[in-house]
Amino acid sequence: MGLTKSRNISRTAPMKGVKAIGFAPFSASDPVINTATGVVTLPAIMTANSIARVEVKATGNNIVDTGTFDEATRTNEYVAVNTFFIPGIDIELRNQIQGYAGILQTIFIEDYNGKIYVQGAKNGCDVMTLANGTDTQGFSVTINSKEAEPMYQLASAAITDYNAAIMPTA
Repeated sequence: MGLTKSRNISRTAPMKGVKAIGFAPFSASDPVINTATGVVTLPAIMTANSIARVEVKATGNNIVDTGTFDEATRTNEYVAVNTFFIPGIDIELRNQIQGYAGILQTIFIEDYNGKIYVQGAKNGCDVMTLANGTDTQGFSVTINSKEAEPMYQLASAAITDYNAAIMPTA
């Protein structure tokens, strides 16, 4: 589907950066579905207390979703490799996140403008790297995914569902 009308660009400069990430269960049989207005509802697997939200360092975290076109198969592939720095020396948190290695997850990425993106909506994400920060005051998590479409964005109804599914803070 192409553009249906022209769009003006806002002249206000939004605050950039990632505020938090959410680790959610992934199910290939019940993936996140995108619509013309964004994701309007979350899969049934994402019920109350199923999404672990972790705040990340305010700077140095960016969303990267690179698309390539395969001429042989005439298909698009979007590869997202996102690294997030989690400040603080919390060995328990580090070990819990490390437990996701090898288990596909759906990752929600919250930015400072109130937008929430979904990484690994159809194929899931791999938690690939967990490394100490250069100043040993935290650690970084690298999350990889490959999808046929770019990352989805949650619409307001899905944001409400997302907030209801977040685990309480300890």
